[in-house]
Amino acid sequence: MKALQHAIQMDSAMTSELNRERASGLGRTGRLIEDAIAECATIKAALEKCPPGPKRQGLLEEYETNRQRAMEQRWYLEVQREAMGLRKHTDLDQFFPMPPRIKE
Repeated sequence: MKALQHAIQMDSAMTSELNRERASGLGRTGRLIEDAIAECATIKAALEKCPPGPKRQGLLEEYETNRQRAMEQRWYLEVQREAMGLRKHTDLDQFFPMPPRIKE
């Protein structure tokens, strides 16, 4: 009986550790998405004040790089969630709205 209790405690401890790691991974990826989205917002604000020219072109490229990074991290988050059995991702659209493509 003592061996069974020990096994249950070890299983519980392992499950808790795995859950902490899962939460940490999801949180880290979420922060990377938020950072990329925030950078897009900053660049978009700068674009509104920037006249046509090389500087504007550089900002557009930087915006698109960050937009792509946000979408890539979003995909990583979906993969992590699916690995945990979470198949519905519609709530991610609310938490992490992807920046739109800017066409010039």
